[in-house]
Amino acid sequence: MLQLFVADNDINIADSIQALTDAGRVQVTHFSAGDKLFSVAQSEQPALILLSTEVPKGLFWCGKLRKSSQVGHVPLVMLYEPVHESTIQQHQRLAVRATAYVPKPIDPDGVYDLLKRYVPDTLSEEGPASNVESLADDAVELSNPTQVGTDVLETVLGDESVEASIASEVVEISSLAAFDDELSMTEPEAAAEPEVEAEPEVAAEPEVAAEPEVAAEPEV
Repeated sequence: MLQLFVADNDINIADSIQALTDAGRVQVTHFSAGDKLFSVAQSEQPALILLSTEVPKGLFWCGKLRKSSQVGHVPLVMLYEPVHESTIQQHQRLAVRATAYVPKPIDPDGVYDLLKRYVPDTLSEEGPASNVESLADDAVELSNPTQVGTDVLETVLGDESVEASIASEVVEISSLAAFDDELSMTEPEAAAEPEVEAEPEVAAEPEVAAEPEVAAEPEV
């Protein structure tokens, strides 16, 4: 059975997914914290991950999952409130971006459509029309990823506390991306060979004093 991981505190999302669970189409595991999601995903390898920006440090955990060698290949869909649109637009440009971004609310048909789109071999029935904002394969990469944080802080709208929290997560992920770029482009310099100390000069031997001349004996 299809394994679906969902990290979201929204009761409506839980109800939407429960409808699919009751139909026996998917096995759903719910998480309320990103660290637990990350830990379990490493070993259980879900087919699809739904992660909400409402989960504490949601964007940060998105980055961690995408960079993971264990689950980085697993499709990851970020669910977000429309008020966070500007932040999401910036996040889409990062190397650690999600597979797709879907605005809330999302109903059972929307969840089913995500499964059809990203796990087509598992579900064969026709699903509803998609409301997924998928990223193009040639998405533009940032030349200066740390600029994302500045842009977000200048443009965020809505609840200031929520937006500031999301913006700080983007800054953190951007900093990691910038560090990775710098690390890959900079080759370590070879350590300079230590200088060989010059051998001390040998002191010159002191000159031997000349023996005094013997006075000639007087003639008789």
